[in-house]
Amino acid sequence: MPLLLLIFCLFWSFPAAAIEFSRFYPSLEQQVAQKKYDQAIRQLKKSKSEFSGNHQVLYQLEMGMLLHLAGRYQESNRLLHAAEDAMEDFYTTSVSSEITAFLTNDLNRPFEGEDFEKVLVNLISALNYSLLGQPAEALVEARKVDHKLGLLEARLENEKTKNAYRQDAFARYLSGMLYASMQEWNDAYIAYQKAFEGYQSYRRYYQTEIPPNLGDELLRLSTRLGLKADRAKWAKAFPKAKGKAIPPGYGEVVVLNYNGLIPIKKPKVKEIFVHVLGAPYLMKISFPYYLNRANPVAYAQLRLQDAKGKSYSGQSFVVENISAIALRDLRDRIDRIESRAIAQATTKFVAIKALEMKANDDYGFLGGLAVGLAGNIWAFQTDKIDDRGWRFLPGEVQMTRLWVPPGKYQVEVEYFSSQGRSLGAESLEQAEVKPKRVTYLKTRESPSSGFDPDMRLASRYRNTPDEEPSPISPGRAKSEKTNRIELSTPLAMTLNDSRGQAIPTQSQGGIQFSWIQWGKELDYHWGVGFLTFSSILPNTNPDQQLQLGNSYFTFDFRMDFTPSFYGGVDLGLGSSWVSCASCNYSSQGAAIGLLVFGLEGESLGGVLKLGPYSGSATAMNAQGGMSQSLTWSGTLATLGVTYKF
Repeated sequence: MPLLLLIFCLFWSFPAAAIEFSRFYPSLEQQVAQKKYDQAIRQLKKSKSEFSGNHQVLYQLEMGMLLHLAGRYQESNRLLHAAEDAMEDFYTTSVSSEITAFLTNDLNRPFEGEDFEKVLVNLISALNYSLLGQPAEALVEARKVDHKLGLLEARLENEKTKNAYRQDAFARYLSGMLYASMQEWNDAYIAYQKAFEGYQSYRRYYQTEIPPNLGDELLRLSTRLGLKADRAKWAKAFPKAKGKAIPPGYGEVVVLNYNGLIPIKKPKVKEIFVHVLGAPYLMKISFPYYLNRANPVAYAQLRLQDAKGKSYSGQSFVVENISAIALRDLRDRIDRIESRAIAQATTKFVAIKALEMKANDDYGFLGGLAVGLAGNIWAFQTDKIDDRGWRFLPGEVQMTRLWVPPGKYQVEVEYFSSQGRSLGAESLEQAEVKPKRVTYLKTRESPSSGFDPDMRLASRYRNTPDEEPSPISPGRAKSEKTNRIELSTPLAMTLNDSRGQAIPTQSQGGIQFSWIQWGKELDYHWGVGFLTFSSILPNTNPDQQLQLGNSYFTFDFRMDFTPSFYGGVDLGLGSSWVSCASCNYSSQGAAIGLLVFGLEGESLGGVLKLGPYSGSATAMNAQGGMSQSLTWSGTLATLGVTYKF
């Protein structure tokens, strides 16, 4: 069967399976949170072979950031520069890799990073040089940022694409600081002006306010350069700024605070109808969304103390909200991503159908069935999103700037929640401040040193309505509400009368509905259920054959053990009933408590319930003669299916 052999070789020749990056990161991120950077570096090095080929740049970025956090700045820059060179090479991706990616998934394209990640390569490199005390080299990286942003702006204008991320205000702000440290006042003033424009855009798109001391810098420099009109403009724009001159001989301490972690990409499935080969089909496509991660730190307090015990303090401010940039960037591109995903899925579907029809003509029904099955398996295996991203980036960067007299200082940073609750403090290395020089320090908040119980309230940056909710943001439970229909029917049951004797029973079937669930880890359901069953009581004639049953209202409590497996309890309270051909009847309450176990996929699932039930009733014949009181108890097992929408 040459054709079938060719088809199977075609399906399995593409590298459908991709590396599961999720298995590397949890332990690494825990080590980063505990500031065990060298340990994380060693562990990542052991996994280097897994990041070969299309994932090489990702390894270089992650290792470069870990080395930066570990204070190994020169090594970090070597990795970041290598990643930058590879990104530029991948920009002109080969046609073959594009075709392979289109027929499988985008994980088979070389990873070249998002636009903001490409810019952050140079920004982190500039910070490396700043921390090494090399402002001239840092300025080279800042100029690269300026060049990249210019190319990005031109590309977006040419594509007529409305992306919010077109400039980087923090890069402009840092450039101004670097120029000022080298006493290049004109360039510093221009950079600060661009930073002001950038932060106006940041305020609109990312809810990042203009740094409070940017007004002081603009006032000082416009005064120094004799720009009276500009000074009046900045005085109006920053009414609280004083723009006082720096005392002669003072030096500056700059502390960078890295807070939180950047959001991570997760798959989202969407069902759409497409017309293929003249017929409508329901097709599932996968595309990414960002899962935001909590940042409990609202601000940090910097304290410097000299040898004589004199203290200086300052509060940090946000200069780069990377989480907000990532969320907005994906939102701006999601229509293009969905269009590509639809085109990929449709292309696969058409190819599979065409091959299936050809095989059916050449080899009959079984041949077509085999090809269709192989094609569907191949399509399922290749239905993966590109979830790669620079995950060791912080969620945000904050900065504290203090001008102090020259000397050696003990440095302490304390973190606070949005309610002003201390999350812990740490001491940094001793800082030596030199006249008219800038001393850079960095730190990273550590959740292990303090945890904000009001973290839900401290998360200041919310996802927009068309994005997935953050796992810890307020109101998450309601925003994740899904509807569920559950249909259950009796599977097996036992019944005993009041004397404990078994009563033969026969199921008549049943149905249960439940809906409204919310929460990710704990699910609450409520619904209305009806279960019926019949029984022929001993020593009765056909006219007195009794049928027993009950209906009840349920409250369900369920817990997710895994994303697809859950368990819980159904508690029911309702009424029992009895009927026969020649009887009147009355009924009393029936209580039911069932253990629940279920498995669920994206939409469909199964549920098994097992538990006791009981009831009682009084029946009498039509002539008002002999009456019979009935009390029963037993166990019930039901099997059902669920559908979520």
